[in-house]
Amino acid sequence: FCMAYSVINIISAITIFSLIALASLLLTSNKSTTTARILAVFLLLHALMIAGEMINHSEFVLGRPGLAFWTITVPLLYGPLLWLYTNGVLLRDFTYSKKLSWHFLPFITSLVLLVVFYHLEPYAEQRSILLTTRQLGRQSDTVRVLSLVNFTHVAIYLVFCFRLIRYYRHELYHQYSSLETIHVNWLVSMLVPYFILILTIIINSLFSLSDLPYLYELTVLGLIFSVVIYFTSIFYRVLTFPNFFRGINSTSIIVPISMEKKMVEETMAFIDKEVFDKALYTKAYFTLQDLSEATGIEPTEIIYVLNEQKDMSFHEYINRTRIE
Repeated sequence: FCMAYSVINIISAITIFSLIALASLLLTSNKSTTTARILAVFLLLHALMIAGEMINHSEFVLGRPGLAFWTITVPLLYGPLLWLYTNGVLLRDFTYSKKLSWHFLPFITSLVLLVVFYHLEPYAEQRSILLTTRQLGRQSDTVRVLSLVNFTHVAIYLVFCFRLIRYYRHELYHQYSSLETIHVNWLVSMLVPYFILILTIIINSLFSLSDLPYLYELTVLGLIFSVVIYFTSIFYRVLTFPNFFRGINSTSIIVPISMEKKMVEETMAFIDKEVFDKALYTKAYFTLQDLSEATGIEPTEIIYVLNEQKDMSFHEYINRTRIE
């Protein structure tokens, strides 16, 4: 029992330290951006959440029940922050405006309810609620419902993130010839373990699978710690290579236009001629915008012509040309 508890405390302390260190790096770097600062806040909130859980299960809080439960609504911030981060990373025209504040409404509402129904209660009532919750642990219906709501909320936002990444990848094939420096495999690899962690917590909230003492806590903290390690490698790469990827516009490059068949054929022939005569295909990181500037044809028209004449994306066209 003591050994398990000691292991949890050690893992928790290491995780908190790692999260704070990474957040500090993001906040103090001279390359720090608004997007990086959002991710730093996301990491700090995880550190706060773990610290809050340690306080809630300590003997110290029994004499000061007013310090308990302040962090139970924090997970409602995880999803919106990850979604904002993903938008900021992938969309070059994405802006952070006051209109996005409604994403934080669930957190604000739950925090107000927490204050009203717990922190404004008399000392004796607070202590009674705290003791009851600690005795029941995860078997408490209130704890299970809160956990289910909080982390289902996170999971929904993660789905939004994956949909945005899918859109981004689709657009890349129509705008870039080489994807080595602009792919988002690193972002997917960062989000997938986190998504698995969230699903683990949701499943446990639904079925209470963790009967062995501290087995669930060790599993969750282990997953968090593994994600932190991956975060570290990702941050190093992103901070070391600031032009790791360029981002795309939120408006799709693929739009319906109207062109006569003869015009489509002539435009395609002109594009082929320019690409071969000027050896444009030999450029390492040739983009749709580069081709547009070289030919004087709008990017949307190029995409339309390639699709109509060759049934190819820009990425496929340039790389097929390189092979030929």
